[in-house]
Amino acid sequence: MCGIFIAFSKKNRPLNSRKCQESLAELFNRGPDFTKYQFFLNHRLFISNSILSITGKIDQNKNLFQSSSKRFSIAFNGEVYNYRELQKKFLKIDYFKTKEFTDTEVLVNLHDFISTTKIPKLLNGMFAYVIYDIKKNNLIIANDVQGEKNLYYYNDDNFFIVSSTPKSILKFIGRTNLNINVLKSYFTTRHYMPLNQTCFSNINLFKNGILINCDLKK
Repeated sequence: MCGIFIAFSKKNRPLNSRKCQESLAELFNRGPDFTKYQFFLNHRLFISNSILSITGKIDQNKNLFQSSSKRFSIAFNGEVYNYRELQKKFLKIDYFKTKEFTDTEVLVNLHDFISTTKIPKLLNGMFAYVIYDIKKNNLIIANDVQGEKNLYYYNDDNFFIVSSTPKSILKFIGRTNLNINVLKSYFTTRHYMPLNQTCFSNINLFKNGILINCDLKK
């Protein structure tokens, strides 16, 4: 289990570095082995990943995993079971620093060779990921169809935030209002089953099997 936290400042202002780091720290229990993070766009975009190592050895570089072309950077949560088969079919072994490469490295490098829309259909596993395309200046957001790896988001006039848990979003934005309708439904039925809402009024859940391209210029 790993954790993803992304923050983007819609205004032409840099993000608060301390607030970004504190929000990332809220994901420690999801990925206690290591953390990777980077700022982009003059500190307007923060992408981070807390990592629980499952496959291969962790690259101790604090920067995010990048594709060999340096075009794509990734924050990933989950496990791709068929990553070695994908590597053999689409990638050369010399794309990796060692023979003990990870499923994260395979996934980000696939974007250099395969259409973004085709990649989730090739993955056998449970996954959620956010990839920054530096060339097109957009975020690619995807998760699995079975809903094993969820992604939450917050969106207002100032910020767009994506995270593996509402906790890190709350840390970044401060206090938020409760979603009374969702809480009423829970206490009435004793089941928490909203499709894309949460118990917080301004934090929502992406649907399962999504693939979204967010143009940061717009």
